[in-house]
Amino acid sequence: MRYLMIPSNEVSPLNSLKKTFTKKRLKRGLRIWKKGGYDKIIVSGGIFLPPHIQTVAAGLLMEDWLRTQRVWSENVQTGYGLKGCGRRMFSWKTNHGTPTKTYP
Repeated sequence: MRYLMIPSNEVSPLNSLKKTFTKKRLKRGLRIWKKGGYDKIIVSGGIFLPPHIQTVAAGLLMEDWLRTQRVWSENVQTGYGLKGCGRRMFSWKTNHGTPTKTYP
């Protein structure tokens, strides 16, 4: 089985991929995948920005975008669900106005 890996790059407020390099990567990856030669697409990316910008993992946003492009869900796998990858997603919590990293 051949996998096409598309890592995230950035997310726009609030949980948007509009005008981001992540969306450009998705479009390019989709063109490559449609040409054939790959069985599945792997997308990856967690929550790496404060809650006023991002509350959903980038990998899930990417997976949703691919579904809107008529890519069947069984052909897309998010990176945090792979064996050997961390299953906990990074989140932000505010401690008196200062964002601090925590793991749920």
